[in-house]
Amino acid sequence: MLWGRHSTSILDVVYGYLKETLMKIIHAMSLSMVLVLGAISCTATSDNILVEQSDDIGEAQEALTVCVAGSLAYCNDALEYWTGSLCCVENQPTCAAGSYAYCNDAKEHWTGSLCCVENQPTCAAGSYAYCNDAKEHWTGSSCCVENQPTCAAGSYAYCNDALEHWTGSSCCVENQPTCVAGSYAYCNDAKEHWTGSSCCVEASTCVAGSYAYCNDAKEHWTGSLCCVEASTCVAGSFASCNGAGKHWTGSLCCIE
Repeated sequence: MLWGRHSTSILDVVYGYLKETLMKIIHAMSLSMVLVLGAISCTATSDNILVEQSDDIGEAQEALTVCVAGSLAYCNDALEYWTGSLCCVENQPTCAAGSYAYCNDAKEHWTGSLCCVENQPTCAAGSYAYCNDAKEHWTGSSCCVENQPTCAAGSYAYCNDALEHWTGSSCCVENQPTCVAGSYAYCNDAKEHWTGSSCCVEASTCVAGSYAYCNDAKEHWTGSLCCVEASTCVAGSFASCNGAGKHWTGSLCCIE
């Protein structure tokens, strides 16, 4: 009986030891799981922040910076930076074919492969002899004109108002006008620009109409079409197309 009591005591001790050890193991595993989950949570949060920051930077650079082919040897002026593969140029440039010898005015940046010109210009065919006013930039191959112009056929003799720029081949008109058929005799109000071949109008929609009706403050008769500072033109009648924001062209009712 004495041996039995000692055996029971030994079993109790062993059981107590195993129970305590098991509880410690379970506690340690629980703590490890909490740490692992916490680390995963922190990593996910950190990744999300980095992605958001990266997206924001990307959006900003998309609007202001263009990255194109080039070389470290040339991509080194104040508005250029070399990524290791590309040459990134700031200030909303348009990049076109050219040469180092000509791509050298204050708003031009030679990347080693292309000539990037600031301020969102339109680059068109032209010649060095004519591409020389304050808003024109000769790249060595193209004439890049500032302020997002529309470039159309024309002639040097007519392409000469304050918003027109003769490249040597095309007449580029500032402020993204719509260039359509017309005539010099009619293409002459403050928002119309005769290129020598086309009438470029600072209006978004040009449609059929007539000189007799295309005459309110937001309508511009080109000699062939009525260009209206409005977004939509639909069928209608003179009698009904007469409220605020409505413009009768002689054929259609244009609505702002």
